[in-house]
Amino acid sequence: MNFRVAVSALRDDNLFRAPNGQNPVMETITTTIAGVDFDKRFSRQEVIAHVNWVDTRYHSNDYLNAGILNYDGKWLWAAGSSLTGELAADRGSAQNSFADFQGLRQRNLRTVENQRFSLEYAFHPSWHGLGKLTHQTVNNDQLLIQERDYDATGGALGIKYVPTSGSWFSFQTRQADGRYTKLSFVPLAQLDDKFTDRGQEFALRWQPAGHTVVNGRLEYLQRRHPNFSSRDFSGWTGQLDYLYQYTAKSALSATYLRALNPFQDAQSSYYVLDDLVFGYRWEATAKIAVGARLGYSQRRYQGEIVPLAGPRREDRTTRAGFDVSYKADRWLELKAGLAAERRNSTGSSLEYTDRQALLSAIASF
Repeated sequence: MNFRVAVSALRDDNLFRAPNGQNPVMETITTTIAGVDFDKRFSRQEVIAHVNWVDTRYHSNDYLNAGILNYDGKWLWAAGSSLTGELAADRGSAQNSFADFQGLRQRNLRTVENQRFSLEYAFHPSWHGLGKLTHQTVNNDQLLIQERDYDATGGALGIKYVPTSGSWFSFQTRQADGRYTKLSFVPLAQLDDKFTDRGQEFALRWQPAGHTVVNGRLEYLQRRHPNFSSRDFSGWTGQLDYLYQYTAKSALSATYLRALNPFQDAQSSYYVLDDLVFGYRWEATAKIAVGARLGYSQRRYQGEIVPLAGPRREDRTTRAGFDVSYKADRWLELKAGLAAERRNSTGSSLEYTDRQALLSAIASF
């Protein structure tokens, strides 16, 4: 069992992501985190838990202040050597992005809760059967038409190939049935009360050499609505992670993400996200580490239900960041960082530039 206390101060020069040419709101945000981490093995069973109390304070816009309890708990169970699985629950809450909802300058926490049960049965030394049950709820403090609250229950079945090399490959088919819990049925706006997600997913972990690890997944996703097919969408999603640990103290990473996310209003039903991030980490000494990252993403909004007067919305965002951490003692780490973000869009009112500076201290006992 370990205890953690972290305090950070973030200076943001465009808190509400105001469009270029308008007066941005500068803000200092102080965050205090008190947490406990628990990891205990009982014979073949293992229990892991992370609990955090997050207190966020805004210097000038104190109506956004929030105290949040987040947790992530897992029981990694085993019944003999062939049957294993996971029973888990987690909860995370945070302020909705002002970049996505520039006009909503109010406190609006988005809380996501997940419960899941999974099993893996090794019916052959190299072949495993997979099964999973899931439940997810999403709630916003304020009503969001584009990303409404919902409750969804689903399941998955699949098979996994595990050769002696330690790499693996799997295929799963899944389905989740969801119900919107706020603003559940609005025929005029073609907002349905239910949805169904179906997907077929390929996933792998590949370690071709001791210094390289590749994790990936590729899924064909379909979302269907019982009353308004105009809101349906489908396509390929996935993620590819590449890590190259070329020395004991240096590592390069790259991540590509493609997603289809619902965003329902008159101008769109969903957006296609392509996101690419490069990272670098270097432990200069036993106490000092340096990190850098560069990212680029593109969002293309599609599935409009009314004729558009102009082009479809498309956002392109560039991000860069740099940080230095100092291990002052075995239990204390200090960190400083800078970050910048710029979004260009087909709509000038959606473009913004943001810069941030961060100082933090993390104590672990």
